[in-house]
Amino acid sequence: VTLIFGGENGWHYALLCTAAMAFVYGLFFFKVARNTPQSSTYFKPKKSSALSDIQKNLYFYLAMNIPMHIALAVLTWKRSPTNLVY
Repeated sequence: VTLIFGGENGWHYALLCTAAMAFVYGLFFFKVARNTPQSSTYFKPKKSSALSDIQKNLYFYLAMNIPMHIALAVLTWKRSPTNLVY
């Protein structure tokens, strides 16, 4: 798409073009998409316990991400040419 527009600012126009296409598709999807098939009816569940299960485990999930962030920070520190992080 960038080659079609060409020039120094071709990538700007290419990005704008793809963003516009995504926006139009989003509007179309919002208008057409349904939660259930057209022939069936949606029945609201009596109990919504799935959300409470997720809330219980949220802090566990956050704690499990800490080692990954530490590893990424060490890799970034070791690979940085100027050693800005001490």
